[in-house]
Amino acid sequence: MKTNCPQCNKVTESKYSDKEELHYFYCSDCKIGGKGKTEKEAEKEFKKQGDKLTQINAIIERPKNKNEFALYVQQHKEKFAENAPLWADKVYTRKMYEQNEKYIMNADFKDAWNTPEGQESIVEAFNSANEICATLGQMGDIVPFGKTVEFIPDFQAFNFALTEGDNAPFKRIAVDVLHENDQYDLHSDKEGNFIFEFKKIGFPRGEIIGVIVRGWLSDKDICIGKAYDIKTLMGKAEQHSKGYQYYLKDMSDLRKAQSEGKDHIIKWDKKVYEKDIVSPYVGANASEMLSKLAGKSFFRPYMKTRNARAMKSEWQNEPGEKEQSPEELLKPMIDISGVKDAEIIPEKQNDLFGGEKI
Repeated sequence: MKTNCPQCNKVTESKYSDKEELHYFYCSDCKIGGKGKTEKEAEKEFKKQGDKLTQINAIIERPKNKNEFALYVQQHKEKFAENAPLWADKVYTRKMYEQNEKYIMNADFKDAWNTPEGQESIVEAFNSANEICATLGQMGDIVPFGKTVEFIPDFQAFNFALTEGDNAPFKRIAVDVLHENDQYDLHSDKEGNFIFEFKKIGFPRGEIIGVIVRGWLSDKDICIGKAYDIKTLMGKAEQHSKGYQYYLKDMSDLRKAQSEGKDHIIKWDKKVYEKDIVSPYVGANASEMLSKLAGKSFFRPYMKTRNARAMKSEWQNEPGEKEQSPEELLKPMIDISGVKDAEIIPEKQNDLFGGEKI
């Protein structure tokens, strides 16, 4: 019996092993083979081995299950090592990468593995944690929201990335969630310090109206910061959160269906009702999700600056050159990168609680 090699398509003839009493196919070029009690069984095993090799050799960008995710991690391991944050110890980043893989392999993401949106969100969450050197399970978690997941970093993830080790941009940082019944003071003093202080914590606190992010610069005696209202944060979520993007699309499709007299939409060959469409930014995790958005938005440029400072060629000045501040180092990085990122585009001044009430 003859068949084609599943890898190189070369015609391969079956042979029989008297010793094993089995039929087998083997391609000497591709070094794969298969055996069975019958020629048909041997051919089936031969094709299966070829499929496995194809899977291993194919570059996986959206793993569809945990087995493919393990391959994805291995395929991207070298790339991560090359691009890992330079301010973090290499031994730590390697262990973190492996730990984050184990976290995902052992996690129950419910239905996320069963949809393209969920699969993409798992990869995004994994990469987001690695980007700030956050060990999953210790510095944050990946939380399911309906058919997708989101990475929610703990405060210590930002703290580790921005205040620990050499060339850290900040002495300390703070992220505070502001509720409508809280009383607070928010202003800048004549030295340029960003001042925020709770005067009274509301009880009940009421709805979340914003997030305040601050950092005390390590090379200057000054506190910088920013206040984000809900409208601004949800604009960022719409651009950068896979889970929220899918939520908005599903709700838009549902509203269209409702206008046609239907109470559901069809996704993945199933009926999806409004109760099945979940926003990551409401409910018990809303505070953590909004803190993540604000923290990532404000601190991300300084993480980029820190990585640049970790490279001698970038941060060590030539003789006679003026020492550069974090802001001066940051500007060319944004300009050169060409990235149009809402997280590094300044908001309008009137967005800060002085405009329309959200």
